[in-house]
Amino acid sequence: MRVFDRVVVRVLPAVPRAVVRRVSAPYIAGETLDDARHVVHELNAAGISATVDVLGEEVSRPEAAETIAAAYHDALAAITADGLAANVSVKLTALGLHLDSQLCRSLLT
Repeated sequence: MRVFDRVVVRVLPAVPRAVVRRVSAPYIAGETLDDARHVVHELNAAGISATVDVLGEEVSRPEAAETIAAAYHDALAAITADGLAANVSVKLTALGLHLDSQLCRSLLT
């Protein structure tokens, strides 16, 4: 990870949530899976495919990686159930790659 990225990761928790929302709003479909489903439906209706991201990286506990893995599975299930033209962007660091490569591998299945 580049130095700038590391600085952002460390400083971001101190930035007021309202500021983060305002800066990120144009790039984030919403805070919930239902928000993302709605936006992806709209994009698909306009002929645009989408990528759904599950936010959260650099986990520090296996339980956090497992929670994020469950969110990825929920997103994939929603994409399938709704017949959406979308995929997910999987971040291996969110699945615990830096904690335990075997944990990460097991969460990918």
